[in-house]
Amino acid sequence: MDRGVSLKAEALPAVVTSSGRASVVLPAPVRLPLASYDDEKGRRAKLPDSISGRLLVLWSASCPHCREELSELADSPVGLPVLALCVDGGSEEARSAAQALILETGFTGAWGMVGEEEIEQVFLLQEALFDSAPQFAVPLSLLLNNENEVIALYRGALNKEVLEYDRREVLRATGTQLRDLAPPFPGRWFTEPAAAGYASNLVARRTQERYPEFSVFYLRAAAESSQGDKRRALMAELGRRHYLLAMEFDRRQLSERSAFHFSSSLEVAPTNPSVHNDFGSSLARRGLFKEGAHHFMEALRLKPDFPLAKENLAKAQRLLEQSK
Repeated sequence: MDRGVSLKAEALPAVVTSSGRASVVLPAPVRLPLASYDDEKGRRAKLPDSISGRLLVLWSASCPHCREELSELADSPVGLPVLALCVDGGSEEARSAAQALILETGFTGAWGMVGEEEIEQVFLLQEALFDSAPQFAVPLSLLLNNENEVIALYRGALNKEVLEYDRREVLRATGTQLRDLAPPFPGRWFTEPAAAGYASNLVARRTQERYPEFSVFYLRAAAESSQGDKRRALMAELGRRHYLLAMEFDRRQLSERSAFHFSSSLEVAPTNPSVHNDFGSSLARRGLFKEGAHHFMEALRLKPDFPLAKENLAKAQRLLEQSK
């Protein structure tokens, strides 16, 4: 059967695109993995909310291009809040060097410090979004919407004209509009815009083998952005993935991380008796018999014919009595 495709002989209407040569506009927003940083006084601070969006600038005190960038931002404001985060770590020496550069350049916006872990997360996001991601280098700037989601990246020095265009057009774009702004060339689409949660799901899939904890962060974002059967399926998968991580960390005796993933699994799938039983066993092995007994009882409430949970509850109650 011939399944040939024919197109009308007509000019393709141009789609307006961002004119940035050193920028990448994402076809859909994706959650920023960095949620906190050390402020200029060394205190842990959450990434603040913003009504109008935000420009996040990553820089180093030893980078001459970053010095120029901060000076430019000081002399010529970009029309939206700027958070400048130095990537040199959290030591007093690094903070002193960063503060000296801030004062020297006259930058008056918010600033702080991040270290290797946060920088690795930003790089992993780039690696997952693009088939070929360059090595991490500063300055690197991210345009965030009012929900602290990344909608554009700028590698190297900022082009103020590009940033102004993106601030005016990209920041307020949604759905099809944002998809149309992403390609760096004109054309006509023959596909629908990506579904909600697509970008987060893509990052989750591309990182799940090598970076499972990073992956579940984006799997949750994908689930929370989805609806109906898709949301239920992703939430069920999220619960399973947290459970597997909890068991792995429990095996390695990393109790805090294990407890976090057990709790996260139960948060999205609270009626799983096996998770309650295994979480209870983990707590009991740490001497937390009362907390363990609570989960054994919950497992039995959900599944009355659960012999292992009955046995574990009896042991926990006996040890709890002995400890009084």
